This record gives sequence, structure tokens and C-alpha cells, in this order.
Amino acid sequence: MDNKTKRPDDTYMPSEEKFQSGLNTRNLWGNIWRAFYFASILVAILALIVLFMNVINSAFGSIATSFEIDPSELVAEGQSLNELSAEELVAILIEREPNRLPVLVRDNLSILPNEEFTEATLSELRPNGTYPEGYADVTINEIRDADNTAEVLGEFLAGNLSRNQILAIVEEDIVALQVVDAWVLWDALFNYEPTEEEQAQLEALPLEIADIEAQISTLNENIADIEAEVTTLREESASDNATEIRDLNAQVSDLQSEVSSLTSTLNDTQRELTSLITSNVVTDKEANYPDATLVRFHSWIDGRFLQDPMSSVPAQAGIRTALIGSIMMMVIVILVSLPLGVGAAIYLEEYAKDNLLAQIPRAIEHGLSNVPMPQWLKNRIIGMSNLNQIIETNVRNLAGVPSIIYGMLGLAIFVRILAPFTSGIIFGVNSNPPPVSRVVSTIEEPEVLGIDLDLDDNYQIVSYTGPEFIDEAQAQRLVNTFRRLGTPSVTNTGNLSLERTDQEIGNLFGIRFLDDIPTNADPLEYERVAAGYVELDALPMTLEQFEALAQQLRRITAFTVSGRTVLSAALTLSLLILPVIIINSQEALRAVPSALREASYGLGATKWQTIWQTVLPSAIPGIMTGTILAVSRAVGETAPLIVVGASTFLLTDPTGPFSQFTALPIQIFQWTSRPQGQFQFIAAAAIIILLSMVLALNAIAIVIRNRYTTRF
Repeated sequence: MDNKTKRPDDTYMPSEEKFQSGLNTRNLWGNIWRAFYFASILVAILALIVLFMNVINSAFGSIATSFEIDPSELVAEGQSLNELSAEELVAILIEREPNRLPVLVRDNLSILPNEEFTEATLSELRPNGTYPEGYADVTINEIRDADNTAEVLGEFLAGNLSRNQILAIVEEDIVALQVVDAWVLWDALFNYEPTEEEQAQLEALPLEIADIEAQISTLNENIADIEAEVTTLREESASDNATEIRDLNAQVSDLQSEVSSLTSTLNDTQRELTSLITSNVVTDKEANYPDATLVRFHSWIDGRFLQDPMSSVPAQAGIRTALIGSIMMMVIVILVSLPLGVGAAIYLEEYAKDNLLAQIPRAIEHGLSNVPMPQWLKNRIIGMSNLNQIIETNVRNLAGVPSIIYGMLGLAIFVRILAPFTSGIIFGVNSNPPPVSRVVSTIEEPEVLGIDLDLDDNYQIVSYTGPEFIDEAQAQRLVNTFRRLGTPSVTNTGNLSLERTDQEIGNLFGIRFLDDIPTNADPLEYERVAAGYVELDALPMTLEQFEALAQQLRRITAFTVSGRTVLSAALTLSLLILPVIIINSQEALRAVPSALREASYGLGATKWQTIWQTVLPSAIPGIMTGTILAVSRAVGETAPLIVVGASTFLLTDPTGPFSQFTALPIQIFQWTSRPQGQFQFIAAAAIIILLSMVLALNAIAIVIRNRYTTRF
């Protein structure tokens, strides 16, 4: 205490009255904020409930169906199409649509472009497939010329498509089953049939409308009669009959006013009738689709919805392809982002404080201690040299970057720059040589060359006829060149320029190209082509033949090595969630008490042994929780996938990381943007599946946290 004398009434505590006043004020503000937080949570919960109920309302409801051929005509009595085997369903296709079987094979089994379909063998159309005995190496054109075309192609379909896929083809092409209209669940529950009062109105309103129309018709007839009488009076003498004409015109005006009033009443009554009809499922269906079959309760989510591929018909569309794509992406995302994220977190939390990078700012600070400069400038220099701090700051900033920016990054790096890697070309995937039939047809096509050749399965010439400047040995080298340049590789990414193809033809036939026409040479003896000037007399062929070969060689290279694959999308999403995983893992590692580390060091463990055997196991619950929550965010991302190049319509399932792909968010986006109303219903069904996946991941995170969390 100072030397001042303290008065007896001085105290460190407020008076009772002042204390109670302050306490009441704090309690009041506490209650206000508690009510605010409770209201915020309540609003959020209500919003989620409304959102989910809206999705449920669209995913279930009533449907009206129709078909061109009654399914009962295709099966035995007491059977249904769902009970038939794949072979029985194919038999229906053979009986009803034998001429359409090649188209079904092309659309459902072929991996080749449509222009190559007829010249390709079954083994080329469907590598590693199941083929009718003796027909693996037979082309479609040859099968068409056979007497058993339908049976062969039917067996090919049955051996390579699932029963559900064949059933979908039968329903789409033969039965032509259609959902002509659909209603939401609310209508199916509460507006399915009209009430007695509404039924009475539905019976009375048409009569009332007919009565009003009859009155209007009668009035119009009366108006026409009066107008005819007025015309007659005017023809006789307008001046002598002026009074009578005026009276008749007044009657017409009154009648027209009455017609206008009745017309307004008629329109109101018709609108009321239309509203009554559309307000109930049964009456709406009877008014618009009287021959359709009505199903009151229908779920757009069923086994077929999960198992069927995409379709342009909403009732036959499924999410199998998108679901497989999403699952494959999430597996790769976890395998890539978890080790990288945890490793980065371990470095930043455990090693960054003591390594060489951490010593740089200390050394700079020590070196600047005696340098005369403003303190703010010293701090700026020291801060710029603290690379660990810069790394950590940027990691936290990256967690807030919009997802579409990551999509643009993935497009630039994974889809384009690293296309040989992400497309699988570097691993020998997606690098199949062109079919033998395509090589033959491409070389034979130009009539100016006059080439006719046959090749075996190894691209070796079996028979050959052609121009004199191409002997059989040169023809074989020409075939080898077409095969080599038609095969995607790291150095051959397709779409070669004319200059490159000219050079290839020049190398093949020893043709020399010049940058400029020699001095004192006759310009008429030279011709400009893509690769340079060529001396016409030195050409072993005509210029037209040379250009035809170059153009055909360019056609065989008409492909693009694209990185728009599952791997590119997964790597992009991994970058998206990597900062979140790093930050969560850092927090989990930071939450491990220092006492555990010190105890481990005390027992003689090294730093890495301490991290691996003590710190990391204790932090696993937090790390896994953060990782799963980050992955659940990635499941629903759409913008990066659109930029990276996810397909909006894909009939073939992805078979590996180097396949084309689509995903559930992309499928939902595509369906919701379609103008047909029924796509909104299947989009709602897909949303429920996606929400189920996200909720399942969140539930796993909660279980891991509660099961493995250690209390310190």
C-alpha cells in the first residue's frame, strides 16, 4: 500500500445493490444470446427438414404408365417380364425386333466409333467379352450376310449384358413402357381422389358450362337476327325508320353486354373446372391420359434405379454409372489425400520448429540486431524469411479457396499437362492399336492410289495389289506406319499436323523437302506442300497420290489423348480437401499432451518412434474424423468435376482409374437442368442417395470419434 491513508469505506467489492444489478444485467444478456442461439439452431433444423421433405415429396408419388404392346402378350399366362431369364428376354428381341439387333449391339456393347462398327469383328467390338462359338473374329457385315444373324447377335447380347440391361431394352424398344405423367407424394396422399363435394362440382360444372354456352349461342343468334332486321330497314329508308333502327341497336347493345357477362362467367367456370380436375390425381389422369394405368404409390428409388445405367427416358434411367464413378473417386481421394495430409501435418507440427528452415529467420534476426533500420522493416524481413510460417499460412488460406478454382487447376495440370499419366497411356492403358479393318479401309479408300490388300491379325500382308511405286515390302512398311501413328502413346498424342504426316510419307519413300526453291530453278518444277517444297520430278508418285497418303495418315491419327478420367477428377478433389485434412490433423496432433512425448523420450525412444508409436495413435480419432468430413464434402462437389470434364451422359461403367467417368452430383445437375418434369423426380431420388452417402460418412466419423477418443 502507498503512504496515503485508506478510508474505512473503501472496498474491493461492489455494494450488494450494485452487484445484484450487474448480475441481473449479465443474466439478461445471457438469456438473450441463449435464445438467439437456440433460434438459430431451430431455424437451421427447420430449413433442413423442409429441404428434405421437399426431396422426399418428389422422390415418391403417383405415376400414370402406358405401353404400345401389353407385356402380358410377351409372356405365358401368369408370368411377368421380371420373371424371365436373360435368354428368354433375348428370344423376345429376336422374335419382335430381329432387324434392330445390330443397332442394339452397337449402342450397348461396342467400344469403337460408329463409323468402324460394321467392319470390326466381335472381339474388336467387345475385348475380353463372351462370343458365340466360332464368331469371335467375324465382322458385323459378315454376320449380317449369314442366315442366322439374329441368333448370333442375340447370343452375343445375352453373353455380355446383365438380365436387367436386357429387360430395360425389351421395355424400351418393344413394350415401349412410358411414364406419361407423375405426381408428387403430397398429391398421392391428400389429393388423390376428389371428395364428395368436389365430385358433385365435377358433375355439375360441365352442365353449367353447357347451359352458359347454349345461352351465349341463343343470344348471338338473336343479335344476328336483329342486325339483319336493321340492315333491311336501312335498305328500305334509313330516315323513315331511324327511330326503329335506334331501338333495335339499343337491343343489340344490351344483348352484347349480356353475352360479355356470360362469357366472363363461362371463363371463370371453365377455370374452376380445370382447377378441380388438376387438383386431384385421378381426375387429372382421366382428363389427359384416359387409357393409362395409374399407380398411386410409386418410388423412384428401387433396385433398378441403382443398377441401371443412364437413359434418355426418365422411367428407365439409373445411377449405376454415376454411383460407381463417385465410389471410385472417393477411394482414390482417400488414398491420395490422407497420407499427404497427415504427412504435411506431422512436418508442420513436429519438425518445422527445429529444422533448417526454422533456423533461417533466427539467424537473420541475430544478424539484423545491430543493423540500424526501423523495427517494422526488420520484422518484415524476418517474416518473409520464415518459410514454415508462410507454408502454414498458405495452407490455411487454401482451405477457403472456391472449389471451381481447384477445378481450373486440375484442368490445367492433370487433364492437359499430365494427360499421358492420367489417361493411362504411360502405363500402356488406352493405347490399343487401330483395328486391322480400320487400317485396311483407311489405306484402300483413296481411289487415286488403287491399293487392295488383306492383313492377318498381326498386321502382316496376306495379299496385295497396288501402284508400281509401292511394292509389297513398302506396302508393309506403310501398314506399320499407319499402325504406329494410329496407336496412342506418350510421344503420339494424336491429331498430327499435315507437316508431320508429310514428313512420315517422305521418310517412307525417301522424299526430300526443301525450305526454299533453289536459285536459278524453274518454280514450275517444284510444289509447296505442308513439309516444304518438293521437286516434282523426284517424286516416285503423283502429287495427288502423295497428298492422298498424307491425308489418310492424318485420318488414322484422329484421336486425342485426354486426361478427363477418374484419376484426374480424384486428384483434383484431393487437392480440394488437402488443406482441410492438414489443418484438422495439425489440431489433432496438437491436442496430444506433451507429457506423452516426454514419457516416450524418457524411455529412450527417438523422435520418429515417439511420433509413430505414441503421438499418431493418440491423434488418429481426430485425424480420421476430419478426413471423413472432408471426403463427405468432396462427394457432393460439382463445379470441379464440370471443369475437369465429367461426362453428363455415359452408358458404360468406369472400369478403372483411367476410364471416362461421371458422378452423382454431375448426374443430379444434368437431370435438374432438363426441361422434362419427370427428370426432376429422378433427380430427387439421386439426391436422397447422395445424402445417404454423406450421412453414412458422417456417421462413420462420429463412431470413430466416440470409439477411439482417449481422454487425457
